[in-house]
Amino acid sequence: MSAVLDRNRKLYHKAFIIELALILIVYALIGLLQPAFSFPFLLGALIGWLPQLVLVVYVFYLRANLQSEHKLKALYQGEGIKIVLTIILLLLVFINIDLTPLAFFAGYFGLILLNNLLPFVLQKHTESKINSLTK
Repeated sequence: MSAVLDRNRKLYHKAFIIELALILIVYALIGLLQPAFSFPFLLGALIGWLPQLVLVVYVFYLRANLQSEHKLKALYQGEGIKIVLTIILLLLVFINIDLTPLAFFAGYFGLILLNNLLPFVLQKHTESKINSLTK
């Protein structure tokens, strides 16, 4: 179980670095092409990124030493924290900031999609590298 958690921890660490780099690159490109859309995009992307980061830190770092029968409970608690944090951040943005909804939701849903696909793609890439080395 520990080896699986270590592998997933490294996978998510790499995924978050790539996601942050992509956020900043796309933010810079949008800033050059359509400056009015860059800040809403950044806010949406960060609201998609930060709660996922909190979930991974909670599950893989703060609750990593739990007994195996309590790990599922920690995962559900982390998901609850992620949902509540997402709702709070969305409310703060919608109440306090006038923004372009299209750019905001493009950043938000783009990051949600990236959060789900990037770890899978990285895992498949790593497995293919291992398979090619063992042949």
